Amino acid sequence: MRKYTLSATCASGALLAFLSPPLLAQDQAPPPPGEEAPAMPEQPPHQLTPDEQAVFDGWSPEQQTSYAAWPGDVQTYYWSLPVPRQEMFWRLTDNDKIALAKMEPVDQAAAWEMVEKRLQDDAGAAPKPSDEMPAGS
Repeated sequence: MRKYTLSATCASGALLAFLSPPLLAQDQAPPPPGEEAPAMPEQPPHQLTPDEQAVFDGWSPEQQTSYAAWPGDVQTYYWSLPVPRQEMFWRLTDNDKIALAKMEPVDQAAAWEMVEKRLQDDAGAAPKPSDEMPAGS
């Protein structure tokens, strides 16, 4: 299965959002020795509805394992997507899934437009059986 990465132009806004806090943190004094900075709380896994559980149970063990490894907010975002986008979501890298889930809605919409166009372009570039060369040529 081919994995896709979001283009740099779309992801740049998200990357700026991720990079800005660490860059700003450089100006802050480090915590005193013996004290650690508080860790960001990780969102708990998404609680599946009965319908979602039925879909989950139909997945391959590999898909179930991949899904279980996603952060809770990514799991929740996945279930918020319409089915066609859920299918496309599996084709993204895990890093892109995380970045997409953390984007603002307007940035998500732009990212999805790019993903859909890319997948459509790739599907159009695949040779059709009638376009293939005969075996003896």
